[in-house]
Amino acid sequence: MQTANNILLVRVPATEAVNGRELRDYILESLAQGVLVLTEDAACEVMTLPPLGGVTVVETGQAIPATEQPDPATEAEGQVPSPELPAADQSEAGEKRAIVQRLKDYRSTYGRGCLEKVSEKTAHRKESRVSADTLRDIAADRAPKMELSEWRKIAKALDVLETAPC
Repeated sequence: MQTANNILLVRVPATEAVNGRELRDYILESLAQGVLVLTEDAACEVMTLPPLGGVTVVETGQAIPATEQPDPATEAEGQVPSPELPAADQSEAGEKRAIVQRLKDYRSTYGRGCLEKVSEKTAHRKESRVSADTLRDIAADRAPKMELSEWRKIAKALDVLETAPC
């Protein structure tokens, strides 16, 4: 069995508050020791990925000798085509990226404290607002999964604030 194309997939119930990075670190440390202990409601499986089509996967820190570099001409027939996103998903992803960049630009222009003001402008009711913590995560490239409507709230707040800075 080739380990380069195998991954361990661990599923944790969404009802638990789990820090993904801490869980990943726990799993890596456990596997290094040879034992992985999970809760009863967590599930794991080893998945085999298809050939990567000319991509060589190596452990971090290892160099690929020049003799092992794949030749694109000979590997072409075994390549797996990259999946294309539907046009709607592409435009939504582009819209989200543009909003992230606008938020980063706004923060770099007006300083750290301005995200509270952006949060306030995302909705009139406090419970409907995009929190300043979420905005900080977005500006730090740790954007959570959010509906497109939430992203558009951020864009509208920036529209308002860019005409009247905080």
